[in-house]
Amino acid sequence: MRSTMALMLIVLAAFFGYQYFFMKPKPEPPAPALLQTQPAAPAAQAVPGQPSAAVASAQAPGATPQVAAALESDLTVENEFYRIVFTNRGAQVKHWFLKRFFDSAGKPLDMVQQQAAAKFGLPLSLFTYDTSLNTQLNQALYQSTVAGAQPTATGLVLAPNSVTFHYAASGLDVQKTFRFDTSYVVTVEAQVKQNGVPVRALV
Repeated sequence: MRSTMALMLIVLAAFFGYQYFFMKPKPEPPAPALLQTQPAAPAAQAVPGQPSAAVASAQAPGATPQVAAALESDLTVENEFYRIVFTNRGAQVKHWFLKRFFDSAGKPLDMVQQQAAAKFGLPLSLFTYDTSLNTQLNQALYQSTVAGAQPTATGLVLAPNSVTFHYAASGLDVQKTFRFDTSYVVTVEAQVKQNGVPVRALV
């Protein structure tokens, strides 16, 4: 009986010893990876005979076309109540004469005070919270159009009418539109974009 039990113990010890020393445990299967689904970008459609570089450039956003005047010039808007002299440098007002009001010298009153303008800037300039951008907006030479057409050689515009000043360069695109009626009222619209993104600009 004892020999039988001893033999069973030897067999069991050999069995477990073989498993421990020679049989490597099977690795557990890896957990399934978590997939993040993202919308696929539309693939570029190749055109036969067109190089792939041309396809890539066609998908890139177009650069802002350059719009600027070559020289500084003035444009005068007039009705029976006022005469306003604009400069295309910054699309600002140099003089704003009121025909029915007079200064101490008996001349039509100029609402633009030159000393104040030298310190704070000309009327109808643009202000943003970026100092360097302010300088560019108010020093650039804008192209002007009158009701969508080129101004006359005299630069005189009779109200009611509208004048638009446009400047674009290096990703900056600015338009200032002034609308004049038969009264003292002038409507101003300003739009500033930088690399296609609207910029808050105050007149």
